[in-house]
Amino acid sequence: MIEHCAKAEEMLNVIDEQIANKPKQFLFRDASVEEQKAFFADMAKKLGMDPDDKKSREGQFVSIGLKNYDPTNVISHCEHMFVDYRPRGMIAEQLRMHSLCTPLMICLKHGYAVGGRLLIEAFDNSDGPEFMRGFKQRHCDNCNDCTSRTAEWRWSLRWQGEEQIKHADKLDKFKNF
Repeated sequence: MIEHCAKAEEMLNVIDEQIANKPKQFLFRDASVEEQKAFFADMAKKLGMDPDDKKSREGQFVSIGLKNYDPTNVISHCEHMFVDYRPRGMIAEQLRMHSLCTPLMICLKHGYAVGGRLLIEAFDNSDGPEFMRGFKQRHCDNCNDCTSRTAEWRWSLRWQGEEQIKHADKLDKFKNF
């Protein structure tokens, strides 16, 4: 039928070209981790919460949130590890930043959980007395079920959201933690 309407075919070709050249919708969760962190740092600065200002109490909360933003250095060593973020408070609400909280490291296989202000410190702390050791020293170093993630694996907001849904039943056990 289109062969009988040359003008319609031209119009459809123009529409197809415009659709092909239309910029794709960009989702925040598809930005790189560094771009996401830069966005939050910039927004915090504009709201008077400069994460680089040691005198700004609110800025220091944002600074910790930025340090905890990407848990790759904590959970890449084992596919059973997960960091559950439960953002709370006025600053988290203003910025809508998932890592403005006390994150909870969880071994989904064995049910171990530890919260900590700075993830990396709560995870890996081999110095000091036994009771001060990190999650890794207490639970991971001698675990026979520890299975490293692939070298290509990277944490992302998309991955985080999918894993939260996938493990919702296990994570609910820690809702009062």
